Amino acid sequence: MVFAYLAALLPFLPFKQTPITTSSVLSPYTTEWIHALEQLYNVFPHSSNSTKSDACLFDIPQFNCTSFYWDDGIAKRDVRHLRPQDIKAVISIGDSISAGFGMQTARPPFGTVWEYRGKVFSSGSDPDEYTIANFLSSYTDTKGGPAGITMPLARGKGLNGAISGGVVQTLDEEVTRLVHQLSHKEYTDIRDDWKLITVLIGANNLCGLCAAPSTGLPDQATADAFEHHLRLALERLRIEIGHTFVNLMAMFSVSVVYDAARGEQYCEFLMDKSNMYICPCAQGTDEDRRGIYLFAKCVKPLERHSSNHFVLYSGR
Repeated sequence: MVFAYLAALLPFLPFKQTPITTSSVLSPYTTEWIHALEQLYNVFPHSSNSTKSDACLFDIPQFNCTSFYWDDGIAKRDVRHLRPQDIKAVISIGDSISAGFGMQTARPPFGTVWEYRGKVFSSGSDPDEYTIANFLSSYTDTKGGPAGITMPLARGKGLNGAISGGVVQTLDEEVTRLVHQLSHKEYTDIRDDWKLITVLIGANNLCGLCAAPSTGLPDQATADAFEHHLRLALERLRIEIGHTFVNLMAMFSVSVVYDAARGEQYCEFLMDKSNMYICPCAQGTDEDRRGIYLFAKCVKPLERHSSNHFVLYSGR
């Protein structure tokens, strides 16, 4: 097993399982949990340097590439010789990051939680957003990239099938829906064309490592379970969809969420004092955050190995 040695590594990482139990804390990514987030958000003042609700907080470079058609003379295209113009569908699966959960909100007291799928980096198609789908529009016309928003906990929009709160164990469900969608008449013309599928999963698995054993969440992050479900999803993409370039994103350290919350009154209260389930490893001690950082660092090269294995045998 590619991830097997991580099982032996876990006991030596400095985790402390925090006393978060389902009886004392709202289960994450439920209607009640979302309403509690909204209520907390709307009682705190929020700083902003802009009067525009959709303004980006960070300076980003301009993407000024012009349309370009690259003719290399290859008649039969394979996954190792793809050009931007060969991609005809942009797809994403994963968790709340790919669903755009809570990316923006109105100012208090009118803040509500939505999923901003049109702004998601991997497949969003909102105008002027810096997304892969919009970058590819300089070279090709693609299908699947959603615009606009969805209600929280929606099961997708367009070919963005990410589910807020998703874990690696739910990827199989997302792939099943994707296969069903691509069988619809709307996507008949791209069935045999090349598709770009971005997979970003694992943040909720990592966060569960620090939860109390009684929640069952630590079991979702075992090395064998993670490897099994990830490989199952990749293999199904290869066999049941085909003509796919899979962009398997390496997992970041979820402990950085704690650092990002510093200096914002609402975020600090949410992470430090609210007893809301956000991410036990980030909400725990410095030792917890150090442990999850080390674990995420170990997972990255193994995810890369799995993606290389998939490309080598992607076939069609």
